[in-house]
Amino acid sequence: MSASGGRPAPRHKASRVLMGDKIYSICSHIEKFQLNPKTFLTAFLHHSSINAAFRRRFWGTVGWASTQRLLMNIKLLAIRIVRLQRPSSGTYPKGSYVNSSDVTVEFFTEAARLARIQTLTSEMPFLYQLLVAKLQANGTPAELDDGDEEPAPNHENDQSNLASQSSDIIPADGTNEPAANQPRPTATPLDVWPPARMIPTINKQPIRVAG
Repeated sequence: MSASGGRPAPRHKASRVLMGDKIYSICSHIEKFQLNPKTFLTAFLHHSSINAAFRRRFWGTVGWASTQRLLMNIKLLAIRIVRLQRPSSGTYPKGSYVNSSDVTVEFFTEAARLARIQTLTSEMPFLYQLLVAKLQANGTPAELDDGDEEPAPNHENDQSNLASQSSDIIPADGTNEPAANQPRPTATPLDVWPPARMIPTINKQPIRVAG
């Protein structure tokens, strides 16, 4: 309060700090803890400490727009990496260009095939790992397995899963049985594959497929 008019003293605006100076100051600070921007951000998003979890709550307070800008910048960086990583130019076998009129028998050998795979994984590792992760995400282990036989259902694992689900409910009296007012896990039948309604039939007779 000013002594003359009883009005609050005017606030002085803090001097504006350039974004480049802010980035330099923050990076210099985290480097003192042997961190870089990527390791810090990864730890911030995944660390299980209470302090980190509490601060992650503010991640969504500024809305989706800022998160989308962050993802777009990561996407542009990924595109730049893919463009920079490219196979050797030139004609096969020294390069990646293959002219069908010049293909010889050696092109179809196992050694040549392994060499092409090695070239793909070593000269374009980012794109290779990205495609592998995408293919694995779209398929389940059963779909990726080449085996003809399905594994037998494991009744012991199913029972242990039900037991672990029910163990989340702790009775107030300390006994193994839940109290009367506590919800009980719903017993579900084991999955059977294929369902009877999905077995193809002709004239109501199941089709037998030769094994």
